[in-house]
Amino acid sequence: MGSHTDADEVAAHAVRVNVFHTIDFLLKYSAPLREKVKSGQVEIQGGIYHLDSGKVEFMGRSPQQSTLLSTNLGLPPSMTREGGRTSGYGPSARGEHGVRTTVDSAVPAEEALKMLKAGNERFAVGAPLAKHATLKMREALVSHGQAPHTAILGCADSRVPVDTVFDAMPGDLFVLRNAGNTCTHAEGSMVGSLEFCCGKLGSKLILVMGHTKCGAIAGATATYLASKEGKASKSAGSALEGLLVGLSGVAKQAEEELAWCWRRSGPVGVPLCARERL
Repeated sequence: MGSHTDADEVAAHAVRVNVFHTIDFLLKYSAPLREKVKSGQVEIQGGIYHLDSGKVEFMGRSPQQSTLLSTNLGLPPSMTREGGRTSGYGPSARGEHGVRTTVDSAVPAEEALKMLKAGNERFAVGAPLAKHATLKMREALVSHGQAPHTAILGCADSRVPVDTVFDAMPGDLFVLRNAGNTCTHAEGSMVGSLEFCCGKLGSKLILVMGHTKCGAIAGATATYLASKEGKASKSAGSALEGLLVGLSGVAKQAEEELAWCWRRSGPVGVPLCARERL
């Protein structure tokens, strides 16, 4: 680790790196999602939920999107049936029935993003408008089916209740969560679920959302730093250890970017420089 950065700084920046790492993975390995993004049918954007303020920082598209849209890669073997398990392992626009169902038209990506921002603003200031679903609303969701305006891949952290953070009603959001908001260790379930949401359900926006103080990213950073010092675990390892090892590349990239920014801008300019590099 560079002499000017510590583990907390690396972990904090790694949260940002990991969001775009996940977006890039989706663009690389999901042909259906890649084609929908390329044709303008779907948007994939990033965000960071700040635990202290309750606000989501929307980060936009991956800087690598244009390049990745020209790739043509299939899912890596570890995420296919053949590969088996890896070795390491405003409230939203109300629909006709008070909640979004299949009788409602699809929401354009830019409009869905506005709805997310408005909902998060209400949540952050303590003025949510979303109500409990009534019996009629629940019946409508059962009889007509779901039509979420956005798919969100977020972290499983209990402090980040995705539907609540965006002041959403049942039927608004298609939410996927795991430790570290990643899709490389889910055997294809995350990618397949997002393809289903954008294909079958017609959602036009995917948001990959990390958050501050992420335990998975902090653990991955510690794992990476230990491996640099020759202190990596020599045991067979658990599924969690496999996940942390798999995310260690994110910590490595974060450390390298922070070191580059220090050399270029000094301590005062590091935060802004690091964000510009993403």
